[in-house]
Amino acid sequence: MAFTSDPRGADGPVPLRLELGPEAALVAIDVRSHEVRALVGSYESLTGGLDRATRARRQPGSTFKPFVYSYALHSRRLTPATVLDLAGSGVTDGGEPERRLLSVRQALAASDNAAVGQVLEAVGAANVVQWAHAVGIESELAATLRWPSGPTR
Repeated sequence: MAFTSDPRGADGPVPLRLELGPEAALVAIDVRSHEVRALVGSYESLTGGLDRATRARRQPGSTFKPFVYSYALHSRRLTPATVLDLAGSGVTDGGEPERRLLSVRQALAASDNAAVGQVLEAVGAANVVQWAHAVGIESELAATLRWPSGPTR
């Protein structure tokens, strides 16, 4: 696609590139057969381009939160109804730190960073790393409380 004149005053066609925004990957696995049912890695079909489904190495961010919560539930340290007492972002009229109360169920649904940090600290990062490997994560993981920003090294 090209315009016949450049709005900046240059002569000749101006090549345009469509900017589609953020990219992602999707891997869909059949839970019964463990077969890969879909593998989508990029909207650009360029030879030699980055296939995000198989080649990208990124910090997992919020995608790792289910491992933290699933370990906490599996280990019976927490239940979906457990209430987390989280520090708020302000202070009350009396000068006390603001508090937020969220159930584990609410925190997971909201993808709350403070809540997953508190859960991770309660159950132990090393335990979550061991759990992630036990359920099939093969990447090298560092047992750190820096999650959910990413446990990879």
